[in-house]
Amino acid sequence: YIHFSIPSKNMMLVDIQEKLGIKKTKLCSISDTRWSCRFKNCKMVMEHYSSIIKVLKYEIEENTDKNVANAIGILYTMEKTSFLVHLFVLHEILLIINILSNKLQEK
Repeated sequence: YIHFSIPSKNMMLVDIQEKLGIKKTKLCSISDTRWSCRFKNCKMVMEHYSSIIKVLKYEIEENTDKNVANAIGILYTMEKTSFLVHLFVLHEILLIINILSNKLQEK
């Protein structure tokens, strides 16, 4: 999340999504008390995985700023099979927590 909180990185992500013809979505701020933010970000990463990978690869190829080391680390982690497995498991857990959180907030 932190890497894409930089406005220029977030705009690159939106531009890639637009070029791929997919719905434009930004990562939202993480909150310690809002489970919905965590769920939305996890869902966004799942739905826009390919555009995130493309942005990271572009950033690494261009090598134009000091955050390249971060991009390399994030890309390395995201391309591991274990990351994808954990992402899907986390999504299912956060989905349940989000439903429960919403129900509790209704009362």
